[in-house]
Amino acid sequence: MPKFFVEPFKVGIDKIIIDNDDVGHISKVLRHREGDVITVCDGEKNDYICRIDEISRGRIVCAVLEKHKNEAEPDVELTLYLALPKGDKADFIVQKAVELGAGRIVMFEGENSVAKRPKDARETKKKLLKWQKTALEAAKQCGRGVIPKTDGIYTFGEAVEMAKKCDVTVFLHEKEETGGLYDLYGKSIKTAALFVGPEGGFSPSEAEYAKASGAHLTGLGRRILRLETAAVAASAIIMHITHNL
Repeated sequence: MPKFFVEPFKVGIDKIIIDNDDVGHISKVLRHREGDVITVCDGEKNDYICRIDEISRGRIVCAVLEKHKNEAEPDVELTLYLALPKGDKADFIVQKAVELGAGRIVMFEGENSVAKRPKDARETKKKLLKWQKTALEAAKQCGRGVIPKTDGIYTFGEAVEMAKKCDVTVFLHEKEETGGLYDLYGKSIKTAALFVGPEGGFSPSEAEYAKASGAHLTGLGRRILRLETAAVAASAIIMHITHNL
């Protein structure tokens, strides 16, 4: 069943108003008509089974038939801290991180990053809006109950300081022993931060800084993985060991 997101204030006791970009998609692309049933989510982990009662040029009015708590959300809040990748890799990683259950994706510039932070705020905003759109589409596709946020683009130091609020910070470093992620088994974790470095890897000084800040440094095996592979693999492992996969 197609799923769409609206702001919480658009949800009434017995009806929901859709007046965003989904109006055209619902009526012209999916060709839904009055009487069709869709799922609408308020972005606060509530799903509504709705019947389309009215379709006009700028809005769709839906009658609420049922309300359910969304069951797709993990009970651990994972933030992926990703060194700004080159090319279009960021879109792929955002998409897969959302599918796996990440609640937030934060971009930062590492010492060895090939891609650099934009020099002006307009370009930064453009990139963030693009990544947020990717997150929204992924959330619709995989049935999420929230729309994960994309944030950044920060310095490495700013990102590490932000991550200190989490119960655990996992810092992927190829020079560390393998299997360290599984040391988290059995621990009570509600919030987790995952750091994935740039194509050139984290520098020794960045690794030391993260370690001194309380991060859990770990490798991902005997092979050196690409940035996008490491981000997806580590996110999946964290979700698995916290029983959210």
